[in-house]
Amino acid sequence: MGENMKKFLLLCCLFVPFCASATDMCARDDVMIMVFDPNVSGTGNSNALDWTWHTNFAYGRVAGDATCLSKDEGLGRTSGQGEYYGVDDYANSFIDAVTGLHGLDNNGNARLYCWCRMTHPVLSKWVYNMSYSTADKCKSDCVNHCGKNVPSFGATYSLRVGAFNSIGL
Repeated sequence: MGENMKKFLLLCCLFVPFCASATDMCARDDVMIMVFDPNVSGTGNSNALDWTWHTNFAYGRVAGDATCLSKDEGLGRTSGQGEYYGVDDYANSFIDAVTGLHGLDNNGNARLYCWCRMTHPVLSKWVYNMSYSTADKCKSDCVNHCGKNVPSFGATYSLRVGAFNSIGL
């Protein structure tokens, strides 16, 4: 085997492991390609201090954040896990919120409704997760439930479907 061939094989051996471990996403010509398959479950985790969560799927990591909203801030949405718009007059309006809201809104209404959204690798709309009996309970449990409900199947499967379906809207 010639000296040049040995160098070529050595370079291939050095670069192939780096290329093979790039499982998070693929980008080409400023277009990201990642399959968000809601039929694949994952394992989740959350950080209550900064209202963030993440889920590891076989196809990569998805991360997001959470917030608690009042009925008014959620444009009337108080049920319907996986929904990402208001109700009645707001049926075609998406929710606009800030991460980590809790307590009372500007009108003194309790923030009882937990909302989640995906922030990495792409941004989804805020998606309704669940309601709580008190604003304190929403504050203490919301982000934890986003971290548990996004990766799981069963009754909370609709949260993942809603987040994935609202990408790019």
